[in-house]
Amino acid sequence: MKNLGWDLVGEMMKNERLETSFTQKAIAGLIGCSDKKVRRFEQGKEITDRHEFYKKYSEILKEHSLDDNKPLAKITEKNLYKKAKAELKSLLPKNLQESFDTYSFIAGG
Repeated sequence: MKNLGWDLVGEMMKNERLETSFTQKAIAGLIGCSDKKVRRFEQGKEITDRHEFYKKYSEILKEHSLDDNKPLAKITEKNLYKKAKAELKSLLPKNLQESFDTYSFIAGG
């Protein structure tokens, strides 16, 4: 990777991401960053801890690559929101969990 420019690396990662049906938000959720950071990386722009970010991003793509004989894992924003809601619900006292589950929703923006 040393002789490739980061803009080319970002473009290659974006193409791999699209092949695995991941969205930028899904990748960001798995890495623990904003989708803006994923977008900036894919555009070859400067981001903090670029080498560490690259390692995390490529590990996710390797785990879900089309070359594997396992079914393609599709992670959507909806699944990430469900996970966040379940985590929040678990933090509440038992007597409030049912109401929270019924009357709340998690949304991005």
